[in-house]
Amino acid sequence: MLVTGEGCVNTALSAYFSKMSAVFVYNMARQELTLKHDYFSNALKKELDAFRIIKTTTQNNHEVREIFDVAGQITKMTNTQAVIEFEAQNGKATRKVMALLKREDFKCRDRVGVGTAVKFNAVKTGESNVQECQWICTSAWLPESKLYDLVGKISAIDSDWSGGEISFTAPHLHLERARFSFCDLYNLRIDCLEVGTEVSFDAEPNDMEFIATMIWSGPRPTNEDLKIMTLKKRLDFYLDGCSSFGTDLNNNAGSCSSDDMIFDAEMPESVQSVISGLLKEEQKPKRSLANQVVLEDLIYEFELEAHASKIMTQVEAEFRSCFSGILAKIIK
Repeated sequence: MLVTGEGCVNTALSAYFSKMSAVFVYNMARQELTLKHDYFSNALKKELDAFRIIKTTTQNNHEVREIFDVAGQITKMTNTQAVIEFEAQNGKATRKVMALLKREDFKCRDRVGVGTAVKFNAVKTGESNVQECQWICTSAWLPESKLYDLVGKISAIDSDWSGGEISFTAPHLHLERARFSFCDLYNLRIDCLEVGTEVSFDAEPNDMEFIATMIWSGPRPTNEDLKIMTLKKRLDFYLDGCSSFGTDLNNNAGSCSSDDMIFDAEMPESVQSVISGLLKEEQKPKRSLANQVVLEDLIYEFELEAHASKIMTQVEAEFRSCFSGILAKIIK
């Protein structure tokens, strides 16, 4: 009302969105408000680059304290950190400035060295550190390379439950979407996923979109975790005739096969070879690792018939997890 000068809320809203018609489409009759353009579209990236976020502070003559999607070059490296040199504007002139990058803030796993060109975001510390860097990188990446340890939310699930999409903000601050398959889930269950679920994931660029290659919840799985979980998938495949991660909510067989199995890049090739070879075996009828006859007798003995289904399901799950852990220690 203060902006439009209208005395009525409804009239003020209508007037405001009418003035902002370049951005919004307001249907007053249906009380619907939509955006005129799909700002998730890759086609608008170049147009939106003109509005890239640069945060400033009112102190020190509006000095820039945070920068995004800046190009630089690695000039020094150790096992734990690197120094990135980039050009900063100083009035009408430019000068060389240094930013410190810690290994855990590098979003790629590519081999890099002195002279490698990178993109990064950084904040100004206000004072030089031991490497004479006044800037600290909050994230860095290589353009067109696979990204690791991203965070996003499930934005769509396919009607056949074969996969879906994750919406996330990429390191360069563009809103992106990543396609995923349910065979790429690790410690997440299909029936626990819904639109809005927050997940962590790795993704690689593919033409105009990203493809999620591993999705998990909580701390990132270690190499040992990945090994155990991959063996668990193998065990499920062998006992159930299909990986339990590849079944829909009606327990119908999904499309998982040996070709759908994914491996972490750091997993030994010998382990990948053993698992891939085993997966090519002919599928067998669904079986149990735990002795179902003994379990039924014990349930009857302890008069727990009302909980029989839950007990047998949980015991079977524990048996499979334990057996996968034993296999992981044996297969090097």
